[in-house]
Amino acid sequence: MVSLLAVRVPGATPAARTDVVGLLDLMPTLTNIAGAPLETPVSGRSLLPLITGETATDPERTVFAELMPDGIAPYDIRVARRGDEKLLW
Repeated sequence: MVSLLAVRVPGATPAARTDVVGLLDLMPTLTNIAGAPLETPVSGRSLLPLITGETATDPERTVFAELMPDGIAPYDIRVARRGDEKLLW
């Protein structure tokens, strides 16, 4: 299961990354880019430091994904991924 996320950040040098991130990270990232504060804590984290090259991905962070039945896949597929390890069920 490979997904692609393309984000254009003003002032950041365009680059292709292969970091494992979660969809939960999208809202904090967009909020951070817009310069708006988060009113309450969220499960995701901003990817802006990763995009700008200030930090690297945490290899111990576990990222979860889920594919719901859609007519092509007849059953749920769930994934937990940490570093190079992947668990599908």
